[in-house]
Amino acid sequence: MTAGSNGDLAAAETAPRTNGHIAGVVRAASPDRPLPGAVISAVDATGKVVAHATTDRDGRFRLTGLPHRLYAVTRAPGPTAPPDGATLHLTLDGMRS
Repeated sequence: MTAGSNGDLAAAETAPRTNGHIAGVVRAASPDRPLPGAVISAVDATGKVVAHATTDRDGRFRLTGLPHRLYAVTRAPGPTAPPDGATLHLTLDGMRS
């Protein structure tokens, strides 16, 4: 570790890492099809949206530049999205929910 002239840790060493990402695919449950045009967001523990992306024609998205923390992944209503309450399948890193 490197200390500054006043003994504090250098800012670069104390800043959170921001090379995290969340990637996945969103599909409508019925009928089972990719969901293009859906806005996907990463929401931190305080409820702040820290990143968002729009799914491509295959339902794929990627949220980048995230500090390493826990996030909720949400979908905003959109013109191609099923209504709120509709079942969606979200695949993250090979896990399906």
